[in-house]
Amino acid sequence: MFRNHAFVAAMAFLCTVFSAAPMRQAVAVSPNFVPPPVPQITQAINPAVRHVFAGNTNRRIVSGQGLGALGDNETLGNLLLSLKRSPQREVAFEQFIDEQHDPSSPYFHQWLTPTQVGELYGPAQSDIDTVVAWLQDNGFTVNEVAPSGMTIDFTGTAGQVKSTFQAPMGRYSVNGATYISNTVDPSVPAALAPVVAGIVSLNNSFKTTNYTLPPQPPLLAAGDWSINKDKGQYPTLGKTANFAPYNPNFTFVYNSSTYEAVAPGDFNIIYDVNPVWTAGNHGEGQTIWALERTRVKAADVTTFRTAFGLSGYTGTFTQTTPSGCTNPGQLATGDQGEAALDVEWAGAVAPNANVVLYACKSTLTTDGIDLSVQKAVNDAAAAKIFTLSYGSCESSMGSTENASYNTWWQQAASEGITVFVSAGDQGAAVCDSDSSSNPPYGWATSGIAGCH
Repeated sequence: MFRNHAFVAAMAFLCTVFSAAPMRQAVAVSPNFVPPPVPQITQAINPAVRHVFAGNTNRRIVSGQGLGALGDNETLGNLLLSLKRSPQREVAFEQFIDEQHDPSSPYFHQWLTPTQVGELYGPAQSDIDTVVAWLQDNGFTVNEVAPSGMTIDFTGTAGQVKSTFQAPMGRYSVNGATYISNTVDPSVPAALAPVVAGIVSLNNSFKTTNYTLPPQPPLLAAGDWSINKDKGQYPTLGKTANFAPYNPNFTFVYNSSTYEAVAPGDFNIIYDVNPVWTAGNHGEGQTIWALERTRVKAADVTTFRTAFGLSGYTGTFTQTTPSGCTNPGQLATGDQGEAALDVEWAGAVAPNANVVLYACKSTLTTDGIDLSVQKAVNDAAAAKIFTLSYGSCESSMGSTENASYNTWWQQAASEGITVFVSAGDQGAAVCDSDSSSNPPYGWATSGIAGCH
């Protein structure tokens, strides 16, 4: 039987969708929790004196067969420069988040807005202005400074990255696939190091989906079901099911093995959800954002809800791309199966909740997942529940990207957003495939799910 992280995520939704925190609003925070915005850039910028961001070259890629340098005029869009707040503000921010989650505190569940995070706990505005001017002086286009003040979205060329960050870009062949990566760790003038944490990503070793398809069965007779490739493992039904466990409508034999697919009704029985529904709790008034890098066929979601008796509930499904990102469309990859799984099962557990697929397109070296996450935590209209089903081992992500996810999830916590991230099926060997009996990369965890 295939393993499916969606069931774990869906179960977690039960604890959140039916008892979600109050809506975010502007909060009056005591000055005791807000250190002044003391500038951290105190020296003149000298390009000859550098600070190197160690651990930000993807060794798997650069150990492959070199295919030559990336052209200097190649555009690298939506690069993300991660910033740091002052040590004093970092300590104060962590303390305030503790207060927000302490029932005895006057700040319990007093959530911040993204703008407040920037105003109260972001870098000094003068430091942000200095970094923006430095990027522009080096030929980059600054697309946006996040409301939190912790990320700058900018666009440039491979040649500008090479000269400004002293990080040449190259192409490599790894196991028959072509990748792009910086060849050495990037750096910035040392004067900027107290504020700049580095570039989130300079390679296209993007995150992988965390679901496993069952084997492809043969097309069965009418009244049974067959796999619809556009929807991954979801069945297209020929007749209505009664959702009893192991209903024959969801059982098939393939290569002499019997597979029993789990439908939403089965899930409700296995995890004792029915009493929650009987009590009248179906996710009313809640919204769930699935953070993705592709859109799906809306008709697939409708088919799923109709096939499993969910179409009578009031939950809606919509798809959106935030401003500053490119609409990814419907990718002809396994991403569609992942995205469909996320939005369909979120709506299966909480059928009266509204589900939004929130997706950005990947660029040459920036994963659409990173863009979606960064945009979501800085979106003033963000839902209170996020779900994310992609993973990447920490060593592949690099130190800056790992630190950035810590910062983004920290910000989400301060805004009252509950985030669910699948951990994958590999356990403590997330850098290896499910089938690795002796994982060559050893113990490792997902940098997205395992951040702290």
